[in-house]
Amino acid sequence: MEDPRSYAADLPNPDAYIAMGIDETDLKERKVRIEDNRENEEMKYDAKNLNKDKQISQYFDKCLFDAERYTIQNLRKLVNMNRQINRIERWLRISQTKALKKNTFDPVHFKLLSIGGGSDSSLNCLGEKDTDGATELRALANGLANCPRLIEEACVTAQPSINQKEIEDCRSKAGNFSNAWQNCSDLFDNDVKCRCFSNLEAASSELRSCDFSKLVDTATRYKESCRKRFFTCKKLEDFASDAIFKCSRNNQPSLLLCQLKRATTNLNALIKLQDSATALLNGTARNEVTRRFRQASLSCNMFSIEIESIYTILTVNPYNHTVATQAKDLVNIKPVSCPADSIPVLAAATQKIDAGMEALESYIKVIQATLAVVTGSTASEQLIADTPSKHIFLP
Repeated sequence: MEDPRSYAADLPNPDAYIAMGIDETDLKERKVRIEDNRENEEMKYDAKNLNKDKQISQYFDKCLFDAERYTIQNLRKLVNMNRQINRIERWLRISQTKALKKNTFDPVHFKLLSIGGGSDSSLNCLGEKDTDGATELRALANGLANCPRLIEEACVTAQPSINQKEIEDCRSKAGNFSNAWQNCSDLFDNDVKCRCFSNLEAASSELRSCDFSKLVDTATRYKESCRKRFFTCKKLEDFASDAIFKCSRNNQPSLLLCQLKRATTNLNALIKLQDSATALLNGTARNEVTRRFRQASLSCNMFSIEIESIYTILTVNPYNHTVATQAKDLVNIKPVSCPADSIPVLAAATQKIDAGMEALESYIKVIQATLAVVTGSTASEQLIADTPSKHIFLP
C-alpha cells in the first residue's frame, strides 16, 4: 500500500490529514477536487481576460469604423456638396447673363426691317414679296422680334427659388465638421483620438442633411432651357446675316454683274497699257498710233503721270468705267520712245499698273464669290460679255 503522504503532499498541511487517519481513497478524492477547483479558477480567469480583450477589440473596431466613416464623409460629402453649390450658382450666373443680353438681337431685327421695307408682315427681298428670299426675311424678322420675350420667360421667369440661407448654413456645418475632423486626425494618442472621433456623430448627422442634388437637377434643367432659347435666337441672327446679304440692294445680281463687267473691262485695258509701258522700258515700242493721235503723242514723263492718275481712280472705285476709257486713250497717245532720264519715272508708274491689276483681280474674285452666294453660281465669260455696262444704281 502506497504511503498516503504521496497524495496528501499536494494538499494544504498534509501531516494534518495523515494524523486524522484519512485513508488513501479520501486523499485521492480530495486531490481531484482540489485540482478541479484549480482548473475552474484558471478557466474563470481566462474567460474574464478573454472578455476584457474582446471588449478592447470591439472598442478599437468601432474607433476604426468611426475614423474611416468620418474621413470618407469629410473627403466625399464636403467635396460633393461644394460641387453641387458651385454648380447651382454657376448655372444661375450663366442664365442671368443670358437674360441681360435679351435685347442683343434688336439691331439685327431692325436691319431686317430696313432691308425688307419696314413692316414685319410685308417684308420684301429686292422689291419682290413672293420669293424665297422674302419668305425667309419675314420668318427671321418674326423670330427675332419674339426673342426678348422668350428669353425673359426662359431665363428670368423660370428661375428656380434658391434658399441662400440654407446654403450658407450648410457651408457653416461643413466647415465645423471639417475642422473637428482635422483636430481628431492630428491627435497622437489612439485612445484620445478614438474618443474624439466618437464625439463627431452630432456634427456628422447635421452635415448629412445637406443634400442639394434635387436643386442641382432643377437648376440644370433651367440653365439648359435658358441656353437653348438664347442660342436659338443666336442662330436666327446668323441666318439673318445671310438674308440681309442676299436681299441687300448692293448685292442684286444685275448690279453685281454690271460691276463685274466694268472691272473686267478695266483689267483688260490695264493689260494693254502695261504692254505699252513695258515696251517703252525695253526700247521696243512701235509707233502704231493712228493719224488722229499722231500729233498728240505725250512725252514720257506725261505718260507716267497719266498712269499714276488712272491708278488713283482705280483705288477709289475699281469698277469706274473711266479707268478703261483713259487707259485706252493713253495707249493711243503713248510716246514713241523714252529718254534715259525718264525711264526710272516710267518704271515706277509701271509698278502702279501691276498693283492696279492685282487689285482688280482680287475684286473680280470677290464679286464672283458674292454671285455664288446670291445666285448659286459664278458668272461665265459669256454672261459677263452679254451684261450691259450701265445700271440704274451705278454712275
